[in-house]
Amino acid sequence: MIKRLFKKFFIIISRFLDFEIIDQNQFTSPTLNKSLTENLSAINKKSIVLPLGEVKIKRKINSLNIIFRSNTKVNIWDQNKARIFNKPKSEYTLRSLNSLLNSLQKAKTLLQNINLNLTIVDDNSDEAVMKKINLLLSRWKIVPNIINLNKNEFDDKIINEGNPETFGNLASLLKCFLIAKNETEDLIFFVEDDYLHKDTLIEEMLMT
Repeated sequence: MIKRLFKKFFIIISRFLDFEIIDQNQFTSPTLNKSLTENLSAINKKSIVLPLGEVKIKRKINSLNIIFRSNTKVNIWDQNKARIFNKPKSEYTLRSLNSLLNSLQKAKTLLQNINLNLTIVDDNSDEAVMKKINLLLSRWKIVPNIINLNKNEFDDKIINEGNPETFGNLASLLKCFLIAKNETEDLIFFVEDDYLHKDTLIEEMLMT
């Protein structure tokens, strides 16, 4: 009984002093009322990463602009290899975007005080693919800024060596960089269209 009361008192004092306790036997944090398998960090307050410890957050996060760069026509840029599973490039793009939208939707629910924006820079996907992309967006109820790349915009900025794929890739990259430079207020997350993301991606990125 005395031991239990002392433990409760110690937890209260630790919370008051803004310390965290780790119970290695129970694999929990009594001060946070969380399992150690959960995210222990507090957005814009502190980052807790085991076993490294705690870091106070001094620079507050106000917004995150995610820039998703897509090209559904070029299989692997500058290579003559087939992708694993040997599917059309659009299949990889759609699965990548779907996993990103899943993570973004979860983050919007958990991190309501942070402005989360999505910009898609698409390198001339055909109409059928764009319909599938828009279907995904409507399913996740996310309204992004979709930019259809105009390569002519960069004729005087990129040396054209006669390879349209290379020129398109460089134009797409430069467009993303210009968006980040001119239209982003805070954090930027560049994403290519051939990665799969866990649903905790954005949450963990912002909280740790």
